[in-house]
This record gives sequence, C-alpha cells and structure tokens, in this order.
Amino acid sequence: MTKSIIYSEKVIGALQIIFGTFVLFVFFFGLKNLYELGITYYHLTWEKISILRVIRIYHAEFIFGTLIIISGLLLLLNKKSGWMLTVITSFVTGMLGGISLLNLYFIPGKVESNKTETTVLDLIILVVFFSISFILLSKPFKTKYNPTKRTWYTIIITVALLLGDKMFF
Repeated sequence: MTKSIIYSEKVIGALQIIFGTFVLFVFFFGLKNLYELGITYYHLTWEKISILRVIRIYHAEFIFGTLIIISGLLLLLNKKSGWMLTVITSFVTGMLGGISLLNLYFIPGKVESNKTETTVLDLIILVVFFSISFILLSKPFKTKYNPTKRTWYTIIITVALLLGDKMFF
C-alpha cells in the first residue's frame, strides 16, 4: 500500500472519531436542554419523565455516535472490523444527509427558517461521507481487508437496520 493510502486511512479514522464525538456532544447537549426546558416551562420532574421513553426515542443517536467513534478507533488500529464499521457509518451518515435534504424540499408543510444553511450542511455531509465510503471501497482497501461474502452481507444488513431504525423508530 502506498503512503497516501495509509495516510488517508489515518485521516478518515481521525475524522470518524471527531465526528462521533461531535454527534455524542450534540446528543447529550440536546438532552440536557430538553430536560431543562421540561423542568422550566412544563414543570416536569424525574417522576413524570419516563427514562424508558427517553431511551426509546433517542437511542439511535447515542448508538450511532458510539459506533462512529469505535469505527474510527478500529480503523486507526488497522482492524477489518474498523474498515467495515467505517464503511457502514459513513454510508449511513451520507444517506441520512440525503434523506434530510429530500425531506427539506419535498415534504409538504416542512418549513425551515434557515433552509439555505441546512441545505449546505446536508450537501456537505452527503458529499464527505459518501466520498469516505467510496474511498474505503476502492481497490487498495479491498485488497488490504479482503472482504468476504459474509462481510458484504453484514455491511448491507447493518446499513439497512441502522437506516430503518433511524427512519421508522
């Protein structure tokens, strides 16, 4: 493998760790704000808030952020599972950016006050994470990690499960 491929693998792993940390930060910050809003304006208490309901509603963000960090760490360690998880999380992140973009423009009644900024952010997410997926699916990486049919089935099924969970639950 050339040095540029090795460096790109390290950069992708580092980006995954940074992005996963950002996802978890936004997740916990959002939960904190939601809790404070409920306490301040709706006079909720922990007795009235169902922890199971909170977990059911917000589990995907936590799991996904954690998976992104783990995939970056394993990719930095040159593990096949890190390559596989990075392909999965990058592809799903790109798909979610595309779905968000489509929802913004094609769902009637969907109004965004900052439509232009949201569009630019969704486009950046779409391009960056699909690019990461396609870079990792290039011949040098496939040669290095030697994916089997079972690996491809695992990738396809996991992508379908993560997208289904994010879209329907």
